[in-house]
Amino acid sequence: MDLLDDIIQFLINDPITLVLAMATAIALVICVLGMQFFSARLNIKRRAERVNSAPRSSAVGADGVAQMPAPPMTERQALLQRITTSIDSLFGEGDAAASKVLRQRLVQAGYYASSAPSVFLAIRVGGMVALGAIGFLIATFSDNHMTDVYMKMVAGAGLGYFAPTILLDQIVNKRKEEHRLGFPDFLDLMIVCCEAGLSMEAAINRVCREMADAYPSLSANLYFATLEIRAGRTVNDSLSNLAGRLGIEEAKTFATLLQQSAELGSSLIDSLKIYSDEMRNKRMMKAEEKANALPSKMTVPMMVFIFPILFIILLFPAYMRIKTMWI
Repeated sequence: MDLLDDIIQFLINDPITLVLAMATAIALVICVLGMQFFSARLNIKRRAERVNSAPRSSAVGADGVAQMPAPPMTERQALLQRITTSIDSLFGEGDAAASKVLRQRLVQAGYYASSAPSVFLAIRVGGMVALGAIGFLIATFSDNHMTDVYMKMVAGAGLGYFAPTILLDQIVNKRKEEHRLGFPDFLDLMIVCCEAGLSMEAAINRVCREMADAYPSLSANLYFATLEIRAGRTVNDSLSNLAGRLGIEEAKTFATLLQQSAELGSSLIDSLKIYSDEMRNKRMMKAEEKANALPSKMTVPMMVFIFPILFIILLFPAYMRIKTMWI
């Protein structure tokens, strides 16, 4: 009771904080009511679709094969679908260019669901509200000045808003590094498969199975490319989409190389061999560049951590001898 009385007294004495608390409560109530409204609409829509599809559950399709009814969703799947649809209705609209960039980044990070951008935006907003409220409560219970309270609240809100973006960038960079390391091996295996007489689709399918253990992300994206080719896309379009999912310059150059080879009628195997050699030389040059930059990077740690200890070990005996002689 004393804690509750202190909180009430603090809110009464500070009208700005009271207004912010009331606005946050109203926003949370609106969000809850909106979620309930959208879930109710989704319930009605799903029941209508179930009624409409019930007579056709055992109908014969256009290809003459009897269509099997779809398996019913579990309660967990239905709840997840309602939450995803509600989030998509609340956060799905926005700038088309920004949504496209965000969608591309999420695909490069391995999140391929259509509702991934909406879920990501919901996580950012939820993190901003939650960490802002936590910072506000911590600063309030610590008896800080109001300026410190607002600063901690803003700092918590900023951390909750920008932390998902930083984490997403880390995931994307890690996957790009894996793609960049595995792409020369992919080209070598493609050369072997093409020399064996396999087509482009069969070669990519075979290579993605061989690279599943060493480079799982690259293998998954290659498998998606084979699925696009089977669905009717051209090889050039599928490889262009592959380059967009991988997010590395080597994949874009590879797609352009195959397109130019097809247009000019040059040998695909020779082009792949030349490009594979270039990529290996480029990787070797990057490794040599890192090795050459290592001495300059080691200078600061040596000066801070190694040299002081070395000086102590070398000069401490002389110091003790001089001290003994002086005494």
